[in-house]
Parts: sequence; C-alpha cells; structure tokens
Amino acid sequence: MIKREGSFLKVNHMVEVLAEKLNTNDESIFIGEVYIASETEIRAGQIIMTIEGSKGTKDLYSETSGLVFIRVNEGQEVSIGSLLYIVFDNIDEFENYKLLQENKREQNSDVEYNVTEKARKLIAEKKLDVDRIAKFTGKATITSKDVLSFMQRTEHSLIPRKANSARFRYDLERVLVIGGGSAADVLINVISLSSDKLIWVVIDKNNPCSYPEVNTLTMDDEEFLRSFDKESFDSAIISIGDLGIRKKLFELYSSFGISFTNLIHPTALLEKGVNIGKGNFIDAHSRIGVFSIIGNNNWIAAKVNLDHHNALGDSSLLGPGVMTSGLVKIGSGSLVGAGASIIPSVVIGDNCFVPAGSVIVNDIPDGTRMRIKP
Repeated sequence: MIKREGSFLKVNHMVEVLAEKLNTNDESIFIGEVYIASETEIRAGQIIMTIEGSKGTKDLYSETSGLVFIRVNEGQEVSIGSLLYIVFDNIDEFENYKLLQENKREQNSDVEYNVTEKARKLIAEKKLDVDRIAKFTGKATITSKDVLSFMQRTEHSLIPRKANSARFRYDLERVLVIGGGSAADVLINVISLSSDKLIWVVIDKNNPCSYPEVNTLTMDDEEFLRSFDKESFDSAIISIGDLGIRKKLFELYSSFGISFTNLIHPTALLEKGVNIGKGNFIDAHSRIGVFSIIGNNNWIAAKVNLDHHNALGDSSLLGPGVMTSGLVKIGSGSLVGAGASIIPSVVIGDNCFVPAGSVIVNDIPDGTRMRIKP
C-alpha cells in the first residue's frame, strides 16, 4: 500500500536491509562482491552481495522476490546500520520511492560535505567531482582514502577496471606484479590467499597472466615508470626468474621510488629472529630457521627448508625442496636447483649455479657454475 503523508509518499511492502555487525567490535563493514545489478528483478533466496567484517565475511540473500535497489558500491566502507539495499514488491513501489528520495534531495540541496585538506588537494589535482565521491562513499566526511578508492573504482584509475575483478578495500595493500606468464600466476595465487594484499595489475609487454579477471598492462617498464600514478598502487613484486633481469628490474623500479613488498604464502613458516629484506617471495610450506637473514628480491620456492642461522643474499632463487643445514650462507645472484642439499657451515658465493639434486659438502667460490652430472 502507498500512502501520502504531507508532501511525501510513504511506501509500504518493501524490505530494507541494513549493514550488520559480523564481529562485536565492528563499527563498519566493507562491501565485497555485488552479484545483482540495481533495479532488476530477483527471486527469494537469490544472493545479493557479500559483506566483510574484521573477522569474516557473510553472503546476503534476498528474503523475498521483487525489484532490488542497490544503495552501495563494491569496495565501499559503510557504518553499521547503513542501508545496503531495498527489495520492492513491484515497479510502482520503486518509482514512488525514487520520487520520495528526489523530494528529500531538493530539500537538502544546500548540504555541504566535510572534506579533509589532503582529500581536497587530491580532488583539485585530479579534477574530480566531490558530489560523485560523496555519493560513492556514502560518508559525511571525505578523506584522501575515500578519493583514492573512488579513483580505483572509476574511469580515473590508471588501469580500467574489468568486470568481476578483485575487490578493493582501504586496508588492503595494492600490489603490482612485474612480469607475466606462469610465474605471475604463482604470485597472484598467493596474493589471493593473503588477508592484507590485493592484486592491482600485472605489467608485461608480451606475457599476460592466466587469470582473466586480472588486468595485464602491455607496456615497457620504463614507459610505465615515466607515466604511472604513484597513488594507484602501494607496492610491487617481481615474478621473473631470470636472475640478471630480476636484479635490473628491482634496481630500476627502486630508482623511481617504488616500494617492494614481501609475499609469503600462508603455510610458510618464519621462525623467531628471522631478518628479512624486501621484495622476497616465499612459497607454500617453506621454512626459514631461527635467526636466519634473507636479503632482497629473492624467490624461495615451495617446501624449501633453510635451517637455523642461514644467510641468503639478494636476487637469488632457491628451487622447490632445497634443504640446508645450519649456518649455511648463499650469496647474491645465485640459483640453487630443486632438491639440492647443503651440509652445515657451507658458503656458496655470488652468481653461482647449483644443479638440481646436488649434495654440497664444500664451499663454492663466486661465479662457479657446477655441471650437471650425466
């Protein structure tokens, strides 16, 4: 039933769904995936969206059939009790509701938004519409994080957003993967398992990753670095296994002020006292023993075991299943093949190659490339 009260229309027979706490300490939640387009017909039991709290997620399903009107955006942070969506019995109820909202907006057309100084500068620099940002965030006070979120989700982003791409949250670290192909697939898989990271884009002129929902930027690294927006992402990591190229790219991106992240699989174990640099990848079920030192830009594959008080330099690669004893040192730019074993206190120099399956019992000088036995 629709009743007129004064100059407004009161709409009955509609279901309003509000943001709820997923944890007792939550003051707000994030909107995850939104599965239904606004102003479309739905049936009872159909999934509408996913919400994310500090300790979990929840799928929201429609309790009734009708016409859904979505009031939030993917990636948006909303306060507990905020209106998420409404389900109307029919199109007439929906049209009357819109009329009601238009009347309210006309009465409050002079409302001004609170914008922080940092957000105001960013809005002016990027020539953005503050009304669109306010509508996107649903907040009375707009911060610089809100502006960056808006840019990430609209045409103002450096990289166009694809449908069904990864969700954006303010507290997630947006990671650039340097290099495509199968190695990028490995990194993206670990990022997807991370609780604090989000894949931003892969950059590779020739090789995209295998995930259709992840953007690949097909341009040269130097061209990208000359044109990129520092606010678009937070950190980077290199997927390329060629150690010479890996080192050059790390130095090139670092010279432009790019921050590198450590990407560690959730099943990997770093024992007490481990000291780790930046730009390192540590894959599934690997272990770094107590008081070991890991440099920068290393690739440590799955099921590697570095025992206590080991040291690893920069831009090196340890293949799957490498096992070292205590007090082993491996230099920079060295490759240790899959399944190699190294006895205690051995020193492997810089730019060395250790074949897969080797058992190393003596020190290896810098630049040594061991032969693979027939």
